[in-house]
Amino acid sequence: MLYPKCTSACPLILGKLKKIRSELEKKGTPAEFVLISFDTVEESAKRLSEYREHMGLEWPSWTFLFGKEKDIRFLSNSLNIRYWQNPKSKDISHDNVILLLNEQGEVHRRLEGLDAKVEELF
Repeated sequence: MLYPKCTSACPLILGKLKKIRSELEKKGTPAEFVLISFDTVEESAKRLSEYREHMGLEWPSWTFLFGKEKDIRFLSNSLNIRYWQNPKSKDISHDNVILLLNEQGEVHRRLEGLDAKVEELF
Protein backbone atom coordinates (compact mmCIF):
# COMPACT_ATOMS: atom_id res chain seq x y z
CA MET A 1 0.00 0.00 0.00
CA LEU A 2 1.30 3.45 -0.82
CA TYR A 3 0.52 7.15 -0.99
CA PRO A 4 1.49 8.38 -4.48
CA LYS A 5 1.90 12.00 -3.32
CA CYS A 6 4.52 10.87 -0.79
CA THR A 7 8.00 12.20 -1.48
CA SER A 8 9.88 10.48 1.34
CA ALA A 9 9.07 6.89 2.32
CA CYS A 10 7.11 5.69 -0.72
CA PRO A 11 9.91 6.28 -3.27
CA LEU A 12 12.24 4.29 -0.98
CA ILE A 13 9.71 1.47 -0.72
CA LEU A 14 9.27 1.46 -4.50
CA GLY A 15 13.05 1.17 -4.84
CA LYS A 16 12.95 -1.92 -2.64
CA LEU A 17 10.10 -3.35 -4.71
CA LYS A 18 12.15 -2.85 -7.88
CA LYS A 19 15.04 -4.69 -6.23
CA ILE A 20 12.71 -7.51 -5.17
CA ARG A 21 11.41 -7.74 -8.73
CA SER A 22 14.96 -7.93 -10.06
CA GLU A 23 15.96 -10.65 -7.57
CA LEU A 24 12.88 -12.73 -8.35
CA GLU A 25 13.48 -12.32 -12.08
CA LYS A 26 17.09 -13.55 -11.67
CA LYS A 27 15.77 -16.62 -9.84
CA GLY A 28 13.11 -17.24 -12.47
CA THR A 29 10.40 -16.88 -9.84
CA PRO A 30 7.16 -15.39 -11.18
CA ALA A 31 5.50 -12.76 -9.03
CA GLU A 32 2.69 -10.25 -9.22
CA PHE A 33 3.04 -6.84 -7.57
CA VAL A 34 -0.10 -5.13 -6.34
CA LEU A 35 0.15 -1.53 -5.14
CA ILE A 36 -2.91 -0.02 -3.52
CA SER A 37 -3.28 3.69 -2.89
CA PHE A 38 -4.24 4.95 0.55
CA ASP A 39 -5.70 8.08 -1.09
CA THR A 40 -9.45 7.47 -1.26
CA VAL A 41 -10.39 11.07 -2.10
CA GLU A 42 -8.27 12.21 -5.04
CA GLU A 43 -7.06 8.92 -6.52
CA SER A 44 -8.12 7.87 -10.01
CA ALA A 45 -7.07 5.41 -12.70
CA LYS A 46 -5.59 8.31 -14.70
CA ARG A 47 -3.53 9.57 -11.75
CA LEU A 48 -2.23 6.09 -10.96
CA SER A 49 -1.35 5.51 -14.61
CA GLU A 50 0.61 8.77 -14.68
CA TYR A 51 2.31 7.86 -11.39
CA ARG A 52 3.19 4.42 -12.69
CA GLU A 53 4.78 5.91 -15.81
CA HIS A 54 6.58 8.66 -13.85
CA MET A 55 8.08 6.12 -11.43
CA GLY A 56 9.12 3.69 -14.19
CA LEU A 57 6.86 0.86 -13.01
CA GLU A 58 5.32 -0.15 -16.30
CA TRP A 59 5.81 -3.91 -16.09
CA PRO A 60 2.76 -6.07 -16.85
CA SER A 61 3.10 -7.88 -13.52
CA TRP A 62 2.48 -4.62 -11.59
CA THR A 63 -1.12 -3.70 -10.80
CA PHE A 64 -2.17 -0.39 -9.26
CA LEU A 65 -5.49 -0.15 -7.43
CA PHE A 66 -7.53 2.40 -5.52
CA GLY A 67 -10.87 2.23 -3.78
CA LYS A 68 -13.38 3.59 -1.36
CA GLU A 69 -12.39 4.54 2.19
CA LYS A 70 -14.23 1.63 3.83
CA ASP A 71 -12.59 -0.90 1.48
CA ILE A 72 -9.08 0.52 1.83
CA ARG A 73 -9.50 0.70 5.62
CA PHE A 74 -10.75 -2.91 5.73
CA LEU A 75 -7.82 -4.12 3.62
CA SER A 76 -5.23 -2.18 5.60
CA ASN A 77 -6.65 -3.49 8.87
CA SER A 78 -6.66 -7.04 7.50
CA LEU A 79 -3.00 -6.69 6.55
CA ASN A 80 -2.10 -4.89 9.79
CA ILE A 81 -0.95 -1.74 7.99
CA ARG A 82 -1.82 1.51 9.74
CA TYR A 83 -2.40 4.83 8.02
CA TRP A 84 -3.77 8.19 9.08
CA GLN A 85 -4.43 11.54 7.48
CA ASN A 86 -3.20 14.88 8.78
CA PRO A 87 -6.39 16.97 9.20
CA LYS A 88 -4.66 20.20 8.18
CA SER A 89 -2.40 19.23 5.28
CA LYS A 90 -4.49 16.21 4.20
CA ASP A 91 -1.23 14.27 3.69
CA ILE A 92 -1.36 10.59 4.53
CA SER A 93 1.20 8.93 6.78
CA HIS A 94 1.48 5.16 6.96
CA ASP A 95 3.46 2.17 8.15
CA ASN A 96 6.39 1.31 5.89
CA VAL A 97 5.68 -2.31 5.06
CA ILE A 98 6.21 -4.67 2.14
CA LEU A 99 4.24 -7.90 2.27
CA LEU A 100 4.94 -11.13 0.45
CA LEU A 101 1.72 -13.10 0.07
CA ASN A 102 1.44 -16.76 -0.87
CA GLU A 103 -0.88 -18.07 -3.58
CA GLN A 104 -3.74 -18.27 -1.06
CA GLY A 105 -3.39 -14.57 -0.27
CA GLU A 106 -1.92 -15.20 3.18
CA VAL A 107 1.00 -13.13 4.47
CA HIS A 108 4.10 -15.26 3.99
CA ARG A 109 6.71 -12.64 4.93
CA ARG A 110 6.57 -9.08 6.23
CA LEU A 111 9.34 -6.54 5.65
CA GLU A 112 8.92 -3.60 8.03
CA GLY A 113 10.70 -0.28 8.18
CA LEU A 114 12.69 1.75 5.72
CA ASP A 115 15.96 0.21 6.93
CA ALA A 116 14.80 -3.40 6.43
CA LYS A 117 16.88 -5.41 3.97
CA VAL A 118 15.21 -6.89 0.89
CA GLU A 119 17.19 -10.11 1.42
CA GLU A 120 15.05 -10.78 4.51
CA LEU A 121 12.15 -11.67 2.21
CA PHE A 122 14.00 -14.59 0.60
